[in-house]
Amino acid sequence: MNIQGVDTDTFDPDKYEPYDLSQGTLIMGQPSSSGGSAALQAPLFHFLSIFKWEKRKGWDILLSGFTEEFKYGTMRSRGWDCCWQLLAVDDNVELHILTKESEEQVHDFRSYIRQAAAPLLNITESSQFDTLPRVYVHHRHIPDSLLPGLYRATDALVLPTHGEGWGRPQIEAMSMAKPVISTNWSGVAAFLHEGVGYPIR
Repeated sequence: MNIQGVDTDTFDPDKYEPYDLSQGTLIMGQPSSSGGSAALQAPLFHFLSIFKWEKRKGWDILLSGFTEEFKYGTMRSRGWDCCWQLLAVDDNVELHILTKESEEQVHDFRSYIRQAAAPLLNITESSQFDTLPRVYVHHRHIPDSLLPGLYRATDALVLPTHGEGWGRPQIEAMSMAKPVISTNWSGVAAFLHEGVGYPIR
């Protein structure tokens, strides 16, 4: 275990304005919209995940779990006039992934992630990605000075990693008063437990 600390003076939620999440690239789902008498929409909730794009970080578990749990699309419901109507169903959640390539140089992260995710999510046509809950990727460099603002702009950190020496994003998010959902394994288990977060077992 590589024990590290966190600068709570830097990662202080009261000191930062939220980062502009619109700078991310939409890779799944459709841009959020409002309106329509048949819309079923909850308040917008932003999940954040920070990792290098590699298998050990559990990106496959992250995407499959997110798309299975949350919905975007239409459903049929019987209205007051006893006729079926289409309802727009949008759990109104977004997953924002801050990542970078592990080894190979990636110039188009949107296509790169879609290609990797397609077999995992049983996607055979590109239009099927539009029916999934929204996932954004932030692959351009964000300086450390802006990271507290990124945590500030989101509602929870989720990272189903297969193992960490310590878990820097997890402890930084906790310092920024954000709920943390992460694997209860390796270095992260030293500080993440049910009393302070949501360990994945």
